[in-house]
Amino acid sequence: GALVAAEATGDVAADLRALREGDVLLATAERWDALSRRWKQRPAVRDVGLFVFDDLHCVGRDTAGSTLEIVASRARYVA
Repeated sequence: GALVAAEATGDVAADLRALREGDVLLATAERWDALSRRWKQRPAVRDVGLFVFDDLHCVGRDTAGSTLEIVASRARYVA
């Protein structure tokens, strides 16, 4: 069947529901940071099978890069 894609909105409850029900969730580093901070209490976050990061060249450059570094590091730890 067709894949179900959703975009993270910033509403954690709705984003967790989209993550549980969908196949693909598109999220900014900031929105994924909010979702994944309590990953131990959120099975949907622990069940993610693939992360694709864009803009890794920003790591170490600015605030957005530091958030991306945090979520990439957390993704490695959760996996």
